[in-house]
Amino acid sequence: MDDDAILDTDHQMQAEPFAPQIFSPTKTALSGTTAGRKAKSDATVPKIRGGIGVVIRKAVRRSNRDLTLLRSHGQHLLPQQTSHSSPTGTIGAVESIQDRAFIVLRLKQRHENVPHFASYEAYIQEVGAKLKGSTADKIKDQNSVVVEALFQPQVAEYLKLCPGKLVRIYEPLHFVTEQRAVGSTSKPKWFLLSTQLAEQKVERWNRNIGK
Repeated sequence: MDDDAILDTDHQMQAEPFAPQIFSPTKTALSGTTAGRKAKSDATVPKIRGGIGVVIRKAVRRSNRDLTLLRSHGQHLLPQQTSHSSPTGTIGAVESIQDRAFIVLRLKQRHENVPHFASYEAYIQEVGAKLKGSTADKIKDQNSVVVEALFQPQVAEYLKLCPGKLVRIYEPLHFVTEQRAVGSTSKPKWFLLSTQLAEQKVERWNRNIGK
C-alpha cells in the first residue's frame, strides 16, 4: 500500500508541469485572476517544493502558534521600533504594551462639544518610573493643572469611560499646550493626544474605609 502511494505521488509530480509563476507571478497570470477573488501570496507557500518550502511552512506555523499563545494569555502586541526595547537586542520582535512607559489619569468630566472625540478633563494621578522628569511628570507636580485627554470614540466605548474612572495610558504620549494671547495671565491648558493605547486601572479600595 505504501509503495503504491509513493508511486502515485511520484507519477503525479512528474505529470504536473513546473510553474515558475509560483515564485515570480507574471502579469499574464495575475490578469487571469477572476474579479471576485484576490490573489493571496500566502496561498503559494504550501506549493513551494524542496527544503526552502519546508522551512517556510514551519516558520508560518510557528509564528501562528506563538501569536495564538500570546493572545490567549491576554498580551497586547506591538512591533518594536528599536532594538533598545528588546532585552536580546533583536529588531522585529514583539513586545507587550504593558512594558511601555505610562501615566495614569483620573477622569473628571466629559466635554460634549468636541466633535469626533470623547474629550475628558483629567488629572495626572501617577507617572511611571520611565517618565520621571518628562512633561507628564512636570504637569503632575502642579496639582491644580487639568489635562484634556482626547480619546477615539471606539476606545472610549470599549473602556466604558466615565467621570471618576482611572485610565492607564501608554506611550507614545503627545502633550500639546494651548496657545494664549500675549499678556494673558491665565494658565495654559494642556491637551493629551494619542490615547489609543489605554486600559482601565482597577482601584484598590481600603476595606476599612467607613468603619
